[in-house]
Amino acid sequence: MLGKIVPAVALGGVALLWPELSWRIGTLQLVTADVASLQNVTTFKEQQIKHQDILKNCEDVVVLEDQGVAILSCDPQRDAWNTVMGTFLDPTQPGAIFQWFYSDPDAYPQPLLLDNFGTRGSVDFHPLGIEYHAESATLLVANHASTGPTIEVFDYVPWGGFGRASATHRASVAHPAIWTPNSIHALNATSFLVTNDHFFRARDSYLAHKLETYAALPGGSVVQVTIPSTLPEPAAATTTDDESMESPASLTLDPSTITVTRVAANIPFANGLAVLDSGRTLAVASTGARSVKLYDITTAAAADNGAVSLRYKTEVRAPAMLDNLSVDSRGRLLAAGHPRPGALTATVALRASCLSLRAKAHAIAVAAEREVEKKLGEDAKQDPMLMSDQEDIAAAIQKKTVEVVMTEAERGELERCAVAYDGTPPSWVGELVVDDSGVPTGEWRELYVGTAFGSSTTAARDAAEGVVLVVGLYEKGVLVAKE
Repeated sequence: MLGKIVPAVALGGVALLWPELSWRIGTLQLVTADVASLQNVTTFKEQQIKHQDILKNCEDVVVLEDQGVAILSCDPQRDAWNTVMGTFLDPTQPGAIFQWFYSDPDAYPQPLLLDNFGTRGSVDFHPLGIEYHAESATLLVANHASTGPTIEVFDYVPWGGFGRASATHRASVAHPAIWTPNSIHALNATSFLVTNDHFFRARDSYLAHKLETYAALPGGSVVQVTIPSTLPEPAAATTTDDESMESPASLTLDPSTITVTRVAANIPFANGLAVLDSGRTLAVASTGARSVKLYDITTAAAADNGAVSLRYKTEVRAPAMLDNLSVDSRGRLLAAGHPRPGALTATVALRASCLSLRAKAHAIAVAAEREVEKKLGEDAKQDPMLMSDQEDIAAAIQKKTVEVVMTEAERGELERCAVAYDGTPPSWVGELVVDDSGVPTGEWRELYVGTAFGSSTTAARDAAEGVVLVVGLYEKGVLVAKE
């Protein structure tokens, strides 16, 4: 009898767990799949990669359709500093927020001048998700600074006149409950939703963070953040001994003045946010579950601070690990993501390794050059003509020193870096399919799948002009497609 009961119980357990096991198996297959097996798709009439010499490593883009303006969040230093993927080599070079009048064929993306931001804007600014609340002209930026994550609040109005476009820094929002901020959705001028993508931060516990990522553990969440309606007036910036201007401390809000409420939990790698159905539905991208989770939104009256409550209603799987979401002016949900996440991980690892090797080679070269300069300084007293040969001798000794000090494997990897460094993993862009009543069918209409433009994280559409802009986490430029 026992021999019959045990298999029956086992089969019953498998049947109960199968829905959970099924998508996890699918995710594992996606992670291990080869790039060569990917079938390229495009529904665009024409497409072009623009401004590769200006834009690099852009994670998010917001389209202001009525003005023909795109706001882009870019960080060329992402190769060396990516707190989400676990790269912590060098945070010193800052990212930037760009304004681009994409509707003007002669316009170029222009980095915003960040007024009242002090040295943070030039040293420790690593933007990720961005959001623009047009009614209050408020720009929100998730900043993954080396000193800890913040949400930066700016006053910003698109500017197409003479002079440089700018945004004025109003406040830095830091709170213990905003520990891994990724995507932002503004509810009003003083309240917004933020995804915490992980429970474990890579900077605190690298192994736990990786386990949470690849085991799709449900550690992500969505929080509602409410800040004071009256922000502090900026104090005069201070001058340090090196005469650099420090950001006014008064612009960092006291955590006691910030209200943070968790409104959704247990989301594997919570990522992009978007609101659709005229504000009735919240969509949350779960990168770990390769899906979009949909929630009914209920918002309390203003007298109750507009608190949001969510009720889970459904989930739609995707053939890629989704990143950011956007909704066009006709209410259609777009998603971008990674159809071969293993290739993305390999790209991150390769670039970090190459930067480390280049830093080592540079250190060796500097040490060799110092020895050359010392030797030339001594010899020049006897023969001044030797000074003119300094660069040639330094270059020769640098090459010799690298060959002597670096291992054979490191030299081979350094040569590989010269060829493979700019390679990017493939992209995926899709639109959620809904029926005539607006209910998701569980399917996606693929708009773009391919390697010509890689590592897609956000796709945003100008529905009136039939233009789609796509940006990539480790890519140069922006993909501009015409539908």
